[in-house]
Amino acid sequence: MPTYNEFLEKVAAKESGGRYDIANSIGYLGKYQMGESALIDSGYYQKDGTRKNDWAGTWTGKDGVESKDDFLKSPNAQENAVKDYMKVQWGYIRHYGLDKYVGQTLSDGVKVTESGLLAGAHLLGVGGLKAYVTSDGKTDGKDGNGTPISSYVKKFGGFETPFEARVAKAEDAKAAGAAADRPSLRVTEQIGPGLKALGYSDEQIKTIGESALGLEAANAKRGPGERYLLSKDGKTIALKHDGAISEIRVSEALSGKQAPAHDAPQSVAQLTSERVPETPVLTR
Repeated sequence: MPTYNEFLEKVAAKESGGRYDIANSIGYLGKYQMGESALIDSGYYQKDGTRKNDWAGTWTGKDGVESKDDFLKSPNAQENAVKDYMKVQWGYIRHYGLDKYVGQTLSDGVKVTESGLLAGAHLLGVGGLKAYVTSDGKTDGKDGNGTPISSYVKKFGGFETPFEARVAKAEDAKAAGAAADRPSLRVTEQIGPGLKALGYSDEQIKTIGESALGLEAANAKRGPGERYLLSKDGKTIALKHDGAISEIRVSEALSGKQAPAHDAPQSVAQLTSERVPETPVLTR
């Protein structure tokens, strides 16, 4: 089996051609094209209050890196950063139970492996990875360059990693299979009762849930989705992220329209009168 170092080198070849000194037009840096969120996760950069890779904030000084230029000039820091980042991503993958899909083949023919999960998270974040895996490959989100997450999970699958997937128990595998047959299960559990009360049929709720599920993939860069919400007037479905909300109108979801990528202006309080329980997150 190809090694973990070979996996990282293959990712680097795809991302930057293996160049340490490169920064692309939207602010991703170095050999592994790491953005602000990745370097926050790996301990090199502090949150600066924006969602762009503008690098207007403060560096932590880890590995002697005090600036963007320092990072681009330090192969050692970049190699350490990507390994620390992958550790954090595996923590997210374990947190959301995505490692239990290792060994399964999704409906698009892609076999899930540990390294494939890491590569998918690197491309779209764990939110996009979660939407892809839990939909049995049906929600195939793309990055800003139009690269589908399925291509990364497939291309970078089958390498050794220092991480071990949990072995799913028989009942867990059965439940996972059932969930794969109903990719909108989590969405409909959260908004289904409200839609039912408004007179929507079970089939309509299923269609709405499948369309709304795309919010997570379309808005993956805003972070993992925490909870789906139905507005008080029953016309809008929102997905609460960490510090952001994305939305789709129920009428659009019912017609099967793809969920858009945008920030919704409403606050959670405006969207629903229900108290929203927080989903636990990992300490960064």
